[in-house]
Amino acid sequence: MEFQVVTGGYKAEFGHASGGIVNVVTRGGTNDWHGGLSVFYRSNVFDSNNVPGVGSGAPFLSRWDPTVYAGGPVLKDKIFFFGSAERLLESRDLNFQFNPNLPDSLVAFEAPFNKHNLTYTTRGRAKLEENLGSHRLSEQINYTNNHITDFLPLTASLNLPDTRYNLDGRTLMLGFTDLWTLGSSSNSWILDSFFQYRGDPTRQSPSHPDAGIPNTLFNLFSSYTSGDEFGDLGQTSLGPGYNSFGFFKSTTPRAAPSPRSLAATRSSSDGITSTRMWTARSRITFSHNCLHCR
Repeated sequence: MEFQVVTGGYKAEFGHASGGIVNVVTRGGTNDWHGGLSVFYRSNVFDSNNVPGVGSGAPFLSRWDPTVYAGGPVLKDKIFFFGSAERLLESRDLNFQFNPNLPDSLVAFEAPFNKHNLTYTTRGRAKLEENLGSHRLSEQINYTNNHITDFLPLTASLNLPDTRYNLDGRTLMLGFTDLWTLGSSSNSWILDSFFQYRGDPTRQSPSHPDAGIPNTLFNLFSSYTSGDEFGDLGQTSLGPGYNSFGFFKSTTPRAAPSPRSLAATRSSSDGITSTRMWTARSRITFSHNCLHCR
């Protein structure tokens, strides 16, 4: 795999751009079949502890990441295939500690919801290349599926466990390119055409809807006469919280002809938010290759 970062002085092959460009050249098939298999494993047994107030031992972590790939000729010198797949499984104990000022009854209620953060990710990629006369065709598909449970963002690290939510997302990318050489090899015109489609649906839902409907801000006071309006011992949030209304919004940005995007978001009264994003990109580039021109 080859990465190219261009910050200015773009060539014609990149078209018009107002910012930096990252160009990635991926692996493809050859006239010889090849493949491989790898497995990555990580465990808290080999980690050091970074939780304040805990003397020894790191938070639980188990991460498996197996990968397989293969490529070769479908028709020698004409059609080539390459494909890869990856599966990520992770279970992580969150670095969460209950506020010592919380009532014991609230800690007992929240403790069953303080579960491991689970991540399930599947990635797949396939590429087909054909040499047909003066055309070099390429078709690609990239697919990623994510499911994350008990997600705890850093901005909500003080919230209680029943406020956490699940994240689901899927990305599907389809690409087609045609590199067409016109004329002789010493004085040729090259037509490079490209089309890409991308779909990104996402979904967010409460991890523990059984904990109750309302979301509550809990202010902690040291006494009845603390003199602080919002609690002199801090504040925490509990309850999964549902949206009391539903809405559907669809927008189509007015932008340049490439790319074109469509986004839609929907929230329901059961606390589930779904977002869909569709993007289509296309490009056609002419260039001239002359060995005798000066």
